[in-house]
Amino acid sequence: MNNDISLRNSTAAANISNHRRKKIRHETETDHLKSVPKRQKVYDNDVVIQQEYHLGDVVGLQIDDRSVDRTKKTSLILPCKVISIQSSSNHFTMYKLCTLKGILSTLYGVQDLFDLRKYDFPNLRTVDPTALPTIAFTQACEEYVTAIGVYPVGEGSMQL
Repeated sequence: MNNDISLRNSTAAANISNHRRKKIRHETETDHLKSVPKRQKVYDNDVVIQQEYHLGDVVGLQIDDRSVDRTKKTSLILPCKVISIQSSSNHFTMYKLCTLKGILSTLYGVQDLFDLRKYDFPNLRTVDPTALPTIAFTQACEEYVTAIGVYPVGEGSMQL
């Protein structure tokens, strides 16, 4: 009989504990779901407020070091020229970019770009994109890294 009572007490305690957990989990989930639209609105407003670029502006794209050099620890920015501006279906502005070696095959949003307008890239500013081939971002990164002389460690070349 004592075993039955202790079993009922432990079962009741477990049910109360599970009920509390479910209640807390439900409250937390509800609070999170309420905050999602607010955070999305803040993000959307921030993206809208961000810089807009014009044709001919010089911008930068973050080079993913792993795609170019797995041993490299510093970050690089790929300088690009805005050659086309398009509005996407969700009312975001998308930019077509080129480098000295080619036109990037992907469109980029303002959130992907770094403002390089105050820096001097005379060759990039004067490049004629009509004579350039379309290239992938990774190819543009590899060509840029090679052109500026950053090579993987161990090839006998100096890191810049």
